[in-house]
Amino acid sequence: MKKMWLAMVAGAAVCAGLMAGCGKAGAPAGADGEAVADSAAAVAAAPAKALSPEEDAKASVDSAIAALKAGHLDEVYGMLPDSYQNDISGVVRAYAAKIDRPLYEQGAKLLAAAGDLIAAQAPNLMELLGNPAALGLELPDAVDTDQVSADQIRQAGEWISSVAKSLSYDDFAAGNIRPLLSNPLTAGLLAEGLAQLPTDAIACAFADETATPQADGIIPLRLTTRASAEDEPETEDVQFVKVEGKWVPLEMSQGWADTVRTAMAGAQAFEIDASARQMADTLAPVLTRTLESLKSAQSAQELQAQAMGAVMTIGMMMQQ
Repeated sequence: MKKMWLAMVAGAAVCAGLMAGCGKAGAPAGADGEAVADSAAAVAAAPAKALSPEEDAKASVDSAIAALKAGHLDEVYGMLPDSYQNDISGVVRAYAAKIDRPLYEQGAKLLAAAGDLIAAQAPNLMELLGNPAALGLELPDAVDTDQVSADQIRQAGEWISSVAKSLSYDDFAAGNIRPLLSNPLTAGLLAEGLAQLPTDAIACAFADETATPQADGIIPLRLTTRASAEDEPETEDVQFVKVEGKWVPLEMSQGWADTVRTAMAGAQAFEIDASARQMADTLAPVLTRTLESLKSAQSAQELQAQAMGAVMTIGMMMQQ
C-alpha cells in the first residue's frame, strides 16, 4: 500500500511552483464602510510574502495532494513542466498516427457499449459473480466478490462508457488528453474512493526541522501515508527539484528522458497489420450489436445463455 500511495504522490507531485502567500479572508465590519473597503483594498494590493525554496516546494506538493484528493487529474497534469506535457502529447500523437479515425471510433463505440451493458446488467452480473463456476470462470484469489456490490458494478460500467466517450479522435490525434483527465465520473469516483481513507492518509512535511536545501537546489520532503486509521503511518523522504519553474521528484526528472524515449520507441514499433484491421472491421460492429442486445436480458440466467450463444457465434466468425 505504501508503494502505491508513494507512486500516486510522485505522479501528483510533479507540481507547479504555486505561491501560497494569501491574505486573511474577509474584513471586520465597521462604522466607516469606506475605511474598511480601503483597508481591504490595501491588504489585497500588498505583495504576497515571498516563500523560501523549501516552503515553495512544500506548497506545491500540498497543492498536488489536494488536487488528487479532489479527483482533479487535469490539475495534477497541469502541474507538470511544459516540456513534460509536450513529451506526453508527442507520444500520444505517435500512437494516433498508427490508428485511423474509423478504427478509433469503432473501438470507442465498442468500449462504450461494454460499459453501458455492465451498468444496465449490474444486478445480474453481481448474481453471476457470486457463482463464477457457473460461467466457467476461475477468479484470482485476490478478487473478493463479497466486497463488491451491484452499485459498484453499475458505477464501473458508467465510468467505462463515460471514459470511452471523453476523448474524441481529433483530441487523440492532437495529443490532447485533458478531456480524458477532466472526465467528471473519473474525478467523482477517485474522490469518493479517497474519501474512505483517513484524512491524514497522505501528507507532506519538511524532511527535518530546518529543511535545509541540498546541493543544486534539491529540497527533501517527507511524505507520510496511512492506509487506514488502524495502521501506523509510513514515511519516506523524497527529493524534489525545480524544472521549468515547477517542482518534480528528483528521481522523475533524472529518468524522464529515458522514459519518454522508451514510450516513443513503443509507439513507433506499434503496428496494426492488414489482417488485424480486417478482423477489427468485421468483428467490431458485430460485438457492438451483441453488447447492445445483451442489455435486454431479464435475468442472470438469460444473460448467461445469451452471452454464451454470442461467444460461440463470434468464435465461428473468427475461424472463417
